[in-house]
Amino acid sequence: MAARDRYKMNLECPSCSNKGEISLSENDYPFMTSCDLEVDDISGTFSADVEANRKLKVTCLKCGKPAKV
Repeated sequence: MAARDRYKMNLECPSCSNKGEISLSENDYPFMTSCDLEVDDISGTFSADVEANRKLKVTCLKCGKPAKV
């Protein structure tokens, strides 16, 4: 089984100043064909989705605007 890198990032909504934190994990071997990015946990009033090509989309649930990651 592959090992995973785990890390946290701060979240902030530029529109309403809502703040939170997101915990992510991904495969830690660069030779793997897919990094398999996953959202492990999210705090605050945000939602998060991993889109194609490892793109992380975070939305503020208070105002509906995209959040800064």
